[in-house]
Amino acid sequence: MKTVLPERSLIIQERLELKTVTEKFCLERINKEII
Repeated sequence: MKTVLPERSLIIQERLELKTVTEKFCLERINKEII
């Protein structure tokens, strides 16, 4: 269990980072279109 948990949390963290990056990219695109 102890060895499996870190990997799972790492994957979740990577997914969260990827999500925030895509959200930032989308926000920037929307802002550019508005301006």
